[in-house]
Amino acid sequence: MASSMHMSAPDTLGGLAAAAAARGATAGAGLPALPFGTYIAPYTAELELLLASASANLAAKVAFGSVTSAASVTSVETTEQLSTGVLTT
Repeated sequence: MASSMHMSAPDTLGGLAAAAAARGATAGAGLPALPFGTYIAPYTAELELLLASASANLAAKVAFGSVTSAASVTSVETTEQLSTGVLTT
């Protein structure tokens, strides 16, 4: 069992921020082109509604994820610092 744990907070925060930025950039890309045709028109229309709703929520979900991931990293870092005396060998 490991006697210590170390997370590089700047690297972790940077990686999580980059992932959030990449995911957030997809929101601006718009909806994908969907196939149209007589037989699939009802399905295409329903799918467009579902995708539009999901796309509208994407920015809020990315922002929430960014905030919670930063809080999580801070929490781990704080716990690391508080536990240094306990985790010594």
